[in-house]
Amino acid sequence: MDINSVLKSDACNTFTSDLETACLKILDENCIVLAMNQACVDFMEAESADPFLGKFAPDFLRPNDRKRYIEAIREAVEGEISEVEFELIGAHGARRWLSQRAKRIDIPGSDPSVRKVLCLTREVTQSKLIKDRLDMAIDITHQGLWDEWIQTGEIYYNDNWFTMLGYEPDAMSHSTSTWHELVHPEDLQVAQAEFKRHLAGEVATYRAEYRMKARDGNWRWIQDVGRVIERSESGVALRAIGVHIDIDQSKRLEQALSSIVSFRQIESSESMLQHMCRVLTEALNVDIACIAKLDEHGAPRAKVVAGWSPQGAMSDFAYNLAGTPCEVTYENSYCHFASRVQHEFPSDHFLSEVDASSYTGLVLRNSADEPIGLLVLLDSSIRTDSFEAESMLKLFGARAASELERHQIESELHRTRERLLSYADRLETATTGAGLGVFEFQFDTGDMIWDETMHDLYGTSEIEILPSAELWESRLHPDDLRKMQSIRRQIEGGLDHVETTFRILPGGNTIRHISVAATVTRLPDGTPKSLTGVNWDVSDLVIANQNLMHAKEIAESANTAKSEFLANMSHEIRTPLTAIMGYTDLLANDDGITHDSEQLKNSVTAIQNNAEHLLVILNDILDLTKIDAGMMQIESVELCPGTLVREAVSMLSARAVAKGIELGVNFQTELPTSVNSDPTRIRQILLNLIGNAVKFTEQGKVTVDVSYQSLPDTTGRLVIAVRDTGIGIAAQDVEILKNFDPFTQADGSMTRRFGGTGLGLRLTNAFAKRLGGNLVIDSVFGVGSTFTVTIEVVQNPDSSMCRPDPLPTNSPLPRKSSAIRRDGLVGRRILLVEDGPDNQRLLSYMLGKAGADVSIACNGREAVEIVQQLEPADKNRYDLVLMDMQMPEIDGYSATAMLRELGYFGPIVALTAHAMEGDRQRCLNAGCQDYLTKPVSSRVLIESCQKWMDWEWTHTTAA
Repeated sequence: MDINSVLKSDACNTFTSDLETACLKILDENCIVLAMNQACVDFMEAESADPFLGKFAPDFLRPNDRKRYIEAIREAVEGEISEVEFELIGAHGARRWLSQRAKRIDIPGSDPSVRKVLCLTREVTQSKLIKDRLDMAIDITHQGLWDEWIQTGEIYYNDNWFTMLGYEPDAMSHSTSTWHELVHPEDLQVAQAEFKRHLAGEVATYRAEYRMKARDGNWRWIQDVGRVIERSESGVALRAIGVHIDIDQSKRLEQALSSIVSFRQIESSESMLQHMCRVLTEALNVDIACIAKLDEHGAPRAKVVAGWSPQGAMSDFAYNLAGTPCEVTYENSYCHFASRVQHEFPSDHFLSEVDASSYTGLVLRNSADEPIGLLVLLDSSIRTDSFEAESMLKLFGARAASELERHQIESELHRTRERLLSYADRLETATTGAGLGVFEFQFDTGDMIWDETMHDLYGTSEIEILPSAELWESRLHPDDLRKMQSIRRQIEGGLDHVETTFRILPGGNTIRHISVAATVTRLPDGTPKSLTGVNWDVSDLVIANQNLMHAKEIAESANTAKSEFLANMSHEIRTPLTAIMGYTDLLANDDGITHDSEQLKNSVTAIQNNAEHLLVILNDILDLTKIDAGMMQIESVELCPGTLVREAVSMLSARAVAKGIELGVNFQTELPTSVNSDPTRIRQILLNLIGNAVKFTEQGKVTVDVSYQSLPDTTGRLVIAVRDTGIGIAAQDVEILKNFDPFTQADGSMTRRFGGTGLGLRLTNAFAKRLGGNLVIDSVFGVGSTFTVTIEVVQNPDSSMCRPDPLPTNSPLPRKSSAIRRDGLVGRRILLVEDGPDNQRLLSYMLGKAGADVSIACNGREAVEIVQQLEPADKNRYDLVLMDMQMPEIDGYSATAMLRELGYFGPIVALTAHAMEGDRQRCLNAGCQDYLTKPVSSRVLIESCQKWMDWEWTHTTAA
């Protein structure tokens, strides 16, 4: 039969995808080997398949495995996929554990009367050894294993869980109800409460000690230790594993020890010994315990001075040791007969009277090591000798003979119990895992043993890959290889315990941070033999620490930038304030300046220029605040983009001329003559970018290139590129500026050299984004910079396309003549409501200079009273009310509302130092027609008053 042709069949392909390396063979229904591939021949350590063909396959197995193997083949013949584990003996005697899957297969062209089975075999020696070791550890220590799925209530108990209580494993169900029925009612609630605390995460490990009912009806003490090994994403416990440890003897020792302490309160020595006997029967669960005092003269005789039986306290009686087990005890200091003690000593009538089957005796000695008595235990059942029972006898014997010896035995008992508990803890760690991968490394061979968790950590398959030093190094991060090699040299130099952290590459682009704790085992000559320990994943902790450090660096950097920004802002604000305060001081105290018209004009101009500069700074700060608060409002009004660009360039041409540099505009494409957008914000963008270019250009030129890109519908994109031949920006500083972070400037030294708040680019970028565009920076240090801003606009229906004439270099536009006449308010009556005396004088002077008749109210209450006193027909005597909004007694908002209620319908113009968008809307909502922010220029004040009084006149006439 050709195995290669069989492997091409659909049935084989569905059974295994690894046809090239899989170990495959075909048997008939009687387990006769019909064929095997080369991988199977190699697996059998043979040169060809000939020694196996036609042979009975189970003959190559251990006798104990043959029956299960045959049954598995029969299941496959009947149409099922069977699985079986067995130990294989190779051609050279090598023994390995294998796992085999088998299924029935039909081979085209073969005899259909002979049913055939395809077998796929893989080696599981390592996993079998690990499992066997764990099972052996649990079995040797007689621990009961439980595995519970919390949410479903499903639970598994191993055989020891039942047998340690005397039950047959199949006699009771695997359910939590079985546990409830066996736990002592007085202990049940405490144990359940401790388990719930662990499920809730209040304690790392579940521990409880309670009594369980054994098959013989007695209550046995059990220590229950467990841990949740699987939780849901929300932290709900899903699965827990634990062990039952039989601590009945230890617990009874504790109880007995407690009883010994109470002996101090008993005055009579015989009463004390009687009490000891009763405690012994309860602690060791025997029928009789008695203490005999040895006769000091003649033949070995003893007198029972205390005893306890099922009937209660025993009476004193003399006893001849000859022909009794007590004689053997006296000669050997200790004696134990597990059963048939009556058969061994037929002349001892006391044994037959109490129907004794087992016997344990101990010689009691004084502090001089002289025999003074016997301690004897008798029971009607078979009792295997145990370390705990012997310890109990020694403990009670020592207490009866000497207080000092009692203390010594107590210490021994304590140490014994600590060793038991320590072993239980180690067993708990080995069985639960809790995310710890256990490994063992052999220095001489480089071989490694990994548990399943280790394979999970390193991204390997427990079935396909055998762990080794080479595999571990292949997963190790290259940058950590030298570190781990250094640790190995330290181990060879004497290091016995390893604790460190390293990185591994489990697959893909994943990097895992692993902590290791391991102990070195050495040969007698000090050479390291093996390294045994655990690995666990600490990636989350490492990443959290890295994020914390990064956040700290960002916070420190932001704080430094903020401090530098505030220092610069202080300089920028104090500089114009210094000029303003200096010149005002001179005007107030130096008569020479006030009488010199030229100096007076220069002083006033300096004050005005510095005040305007200070106002620009404050407006920038307010704009930045609006942006950060999400309150920046964008208008959409009609404008001519070409005219707007030319005006902005013209406004800065004088500054360019003063520095001796060229400033011009190139219109690279046609522009629409009319679009809708926000002219104020576009003007700010242009002034910021062109102003910066002029500021940072010492020689050469600044060019503004303007183009327009049509978009679908009626939208378009205005592209403005401001190019200069200035100092340029270093590459690293360009990257900083591109973030447009608050309080961030490219170079603090540049700020100190050229001045400025450093807010311009952040505001420009924010305005551009709100206008549907963006800002792009391109600069070469020492060559120059280009700042390109795009703005989306809506082209109006009646707009046309044309290319504006270029603005000649450094050619200012002609100034528009003022539309406001100096006498534009002649004959107008204005009520000025202002609480500040200085502002009263200033504003009334401005208004009076324009011809207005001004009345003054010092607060909102006076304004209301003035209007109240007017006759009904004369309520609108005043053509306009100029209303300050922040005043004592009655503020401007309330006063405006009250004037409207009194029947005043003329225009009210709000005057306030608040400059946020919400303040304007609040004024308009209160009933004002317009909104002026302090400080206000004479031109803006007169223009606003004239506009609204003209509106009122037209409105009244129309009425």
